[in-house]
Amino acid sequence: DDDSDDEGDDEGDDESTNENNAKVEVEVPCNDAPTTEVQTDDVENNPQEESDPLDTKYGVRSGNHDLRARKPRDYSHLHATPESIVMTQHSMKKRLKLYCDKGVDSVLDELKQLHDRKVVESKKALTREEKRAALQYLMFIKEKRCGRIKARGCADGRKQRAHTTKEEASSPTVAIESLLLTCVIDAKENRDVATVDIPGAFMQVDMDELVHMKLEGKMAEIMVRIDPKLYRKYITVENGKQVLYVELKKALY
Repeated sequence: DDDSDDEGDDEGDDESTNENNAKVEVEVPCNDAPTTEVQTDDVENNPQEESDPLDTKYGVRSGNHDLRARKPRDYSHLHATPESIVMTQHSMKKRLKLYCDKGVDSVLDELKQLHDRKVVESKKALTREEKRAALQYLMFIKEKRCGRIKARGCADGRKQRAHTTKEEASSPTVAIESLLLTCVIDAKENRDVATVDIPGAFMQVDMDELVHMKLEGKMAEIMVRIDPKLYRKYITVENGKQVLYVELKKALY
């Protein structure tokens, strides 16, 4: 009996030892959990290690309302606005330096309309008053979206304001609202729409008054290139510039 009791105690000791070992083995991985939690808490409580990308871009929030400071405004991009948007076309002298031969060809095409449609007639014997009253012919050059260089000529009518009423000087134009309304109606009713371009619309009308115009500098030279026999003999020099006086036979914008 004593031997059996000893054997039972030994078995009990072995079982308790195994249980303790099992407990140790189970408790070992649990001992690392608090250290891991402490590390995560440290990361959460220390925002300097992982900064918010929005804070880097817009600044850190502060103040009673938790708002970011206002970013200083930058107006450096506005210097190109008048150049690229407002002033889409420039004077002939400036553009000829930029476009060179293409600019000269565009001016040549525009002046050739005056010659082909017989809009102007050369004049030489003008009085001082007629020369003073002569309108300056202006030329502007613009680069279109397709890359084509386009020249636009017009008469400087500021000298006519003194003796010309607003009704006589105004030209009928279509309001953008009216145009959009007609487009909506055409789309709603599935109408066929055709657009027509009348080249030199103002040049189709005969003049009913005497108006002289002056072409000077590069424009006078280009006009001579179009028809040297017709225009060269009418060229005069004023203040070191070549000048060509013409009489308008057709209306000009």
